[in-house]
Amino acid sequence: MDILIVKKFRAWTDIRSLDEWEKDVDTIIELFTDAEKPVNFVAWYVAEPDHTLHHNGYYNGEYEKTLSRLDNLFGYFLSRLDDSGFADEINVILTADHGHIQHSIIDLWWSAKQEHLCDVD
Repeated sequence: MDILIVKKFRAWTDIRSLDEWEKDVDTIIELFTDAEKPVNFVAWYVAEPDHTLHHNGYYNGEYEKTLSRLDNLFGYFLSRLDDSGFADEINVILTADHGHIQHSIIDLWWSAKQEHLCDVD
């Protein structure tokens, strides 16, 4: 059995727009539907809403805009999957690495600046 491993990646810190994410979706569909060497697994990371929450929190309206863009992106992905004829053949798993909370103890930029909450000798 021949195994084909395709490595296409960019830095996870590469924050992208909806148009760019839709191009990612197109590339993913092309990988699955390649007539000669289709892939059977794709892992795709979208750095939102994490990025927006670290830089804006919940309350200035940016979070809702980002969720709307993500909803549109997922709808686009499902539509492209349907159009490809693979909707019943491919498992889609959505996951996240952590949640968020906004409070006054640690400012929003704490993790983005990689500062320590406290130093322990």
